[in-house]
Amino acid sequence: MSRDVSLPMRRALFASETGEVFVTLLTLSHPSINPPIRVCDDEVDFPSRGETFVSYPFQLTWPKDRKNQTPLARIAIGNVDRKIIQTLRPLASAVVVEAEVVRASAPDLVEATLPDFELTKVDYDALVIRGDLNLESDQNEGYPYQSFTPASHRGLY
Repeated sequence: MSRDVSLPMRRALFASETGEVFVTLLTLSHPSINPPIRVCDDEVDFPSRGETFVSYPFQLTWPKDRKNQTPLARIAIGNVDRKIIQTLRPLASAVVVEAEVVRASAPDLVEATLPDFELTKVDYDALVIRGDLNLESDQNEGYPYQSFTPASHRGLY
């Protein structure tokens, strides 16, 4: 998974010192969640592209760039407010999480993104909500879809 970023972002990343601030934005969406939950890892609420991302403690571990391997990221969200866990607990299907990185000086320019990752294997305690972020991948499906055996396809034998 390549990540092309803007020239100002590269300069800030490779500089020995920078005043640039990188902000990670998370959008948690599901048909039952309206509006989606939008949080950021900044110390204050953060506007980006006409939406406000609420300051909320979380840690995102980005997936490793490896060939022939489904990307897997991890997330740990502070359970400081019961709103998120009360929203996630009753859902029957996975929440879709989109993670984006922007520069504070250019909040409407998304530098890196993890689009359409599903939140799975959710575990929580009094302090932290943890989960895996992964993509549904056809690479994990068996091929062919079915085996043609006498038990399943009697007319062929």
